[in-house]
Amino acid sequence: MNRIEYLSGRRWASDVVMQSSNLLKLQGGHEKLLEMLERGLVQKPSAYMAGVQAIIDIVEDALELKARRVAA
Repeated sequence: MNRIEYLSGRRWASDVVMQSSNLLKLQGGHEKLLEMLERGLVQKPSAYMAGVQAIIDIVEDALELKARRVAA
C-alpha cells in the first residue's frame, strides 16, 4: 500500500506541475507553484507526502539550476 500511495502522490504533484506550467512564466510563479505543491503535503499519509516531496525536490533543483545558468 505504501508504494501505491507514494506513486499517487508523485502523480498528483506531476499533474499539478504540468497543468501549472504557465505559472512559471509569471513573476512569482515559481513560488506559487511550490505553494500549490506544498498543499499536497497537508494531512496525507506519509508515503503520499514522500511522493509529493520527491516532485517538489525535482522542481526546486530545476529552478536552482536555471538560476545558476542565468547568473553565469
